[in-house]
Amino acid sequence: MNGVIALHAKAASTRFQFALASAYSAGPSGATLTRPRAPASNINERLLAMNLSYVSNHPDSPWSVYLMQVDRVVPYLGKLARWSETLKRPKRTLIVDIPIEMDDGSIGHFEGFRSQHSLTRGPGKGGVRYHPDVTLEEVMALAAWMTIKNAAVNLPYGGAKGGIRVDPKRLSLKELEKLTRRYTSEIGIIIGPQQDIPAPDVNTNPQIMAWMMDTYSMNTGATATGV
Repeated sequence: MNGVIALHAKAASTRFQFALASAYSAGPSGATLTRPRAPASNINERLLAMNLSYVSNHPDSPWSVYLMQVDRVVPYLGKLARWSETLKRPKRTLIVDIPIEMDDGSIGHFEGFRSQHSLTRGPGKGGVRYHPDVTLEEVMALAAWMTIKNAAVNLPYGGAKGGIRVDPKRLSLKELEKLTRRYTSEIGIIIGPQQDIPAPDVNTNPQIMAWMMDTYSMNTGATATGV
């Protein structure tokens, strides 16, 4: 899982720099952008200074990779560089406990997340993944990359992402439905067609999306096809 994230981060880095540099650079038409040489500094010290209290300072974590990508494009942003610190903080992050009754009568507890990096351009948009290695920092980074991707192609959406720490292959269909419906109810306070639109991702499929849509609709008293 971490290898997949690392590859995604490396590929996203080039697109990230190009999108923001192209959008905000103020050079003459046709000019070639040259990345200014950043002053030498200790990466760990820089991360410690900018990191949030609830994330680690490990330079290889998805969130740390994203922060370093932001730093790379700051020299191209001109007057907009003063907003770079806003990009380094998610607007809202929710951690939920998901208790369900298992088929054997025991009570299982699962950890769930939903991170909304930015809702400035419109409702959040981003997938929900079910995987035993899902972490808060991973969904935060993926939500931030969704913000950048939507802005780069001028879509009227912000960036969001969610996930549950679970191996869905070890659950029965009945347990998977219970997990999905409870998770949807727990994050229901921050999602919706005008707030944040979940989507499929790793180990989530049309059936899981249908359970989410049905649960959200029942909880709000109206059919919401946009969830």
